Amino acid sequence: MEITKNNKKIICEIMGCKNPASYVLKNEKALFNNNLFVCEKCINEMHNLFSKVIVPKGIKNIYKKGDSNEKR
Repeated sequence: MEITKNNKKIICEIMGCKNPASYVLKNEKALFNNNLFVCEKCINEMHNLFSKVIVPKGIKNIYKKGDSNEKR
């Protein structure tokens, strides 16, 4: 999948939204042209919803805490 800026005059495809589409979500895995045109407001709302569900995990700490007798 890929997100790019929209150059066409198309309305946002999210149901109930009538703003002009600012972005295109392209899916190249499908046989047919599966582009989703989304406005600035809707893509920000989707980002906020996705960030509540999908949170990146932190990296593991390479330094151990607590064992001061450990050889380095």
